Amino acid sequence: MSLDLESTKQIGHYRIRSKIGSGGMGDVYLADDTKLDRKVAIKFLNQKFSKDENLLNRFI
Repeated sequence: MSLDLESTKQIGHYRIRSKIGSGGMGDVYLADDTKLDRKVAIKFLNQKFSKDENLLNRFI
């Protein structure tokens, strides 16, 4: 399952600009950090990774 941020555009203090990549672990988005006034990359893990402790530790 992939996260669809096309309609969300804002998560917390991050304003999503565009999707910049995807892979086996999840999707990466370019966003604006509105608190620190800078661009950041945010990775959202696939559900499979977020529910499996070993895979989550691998990501961390």
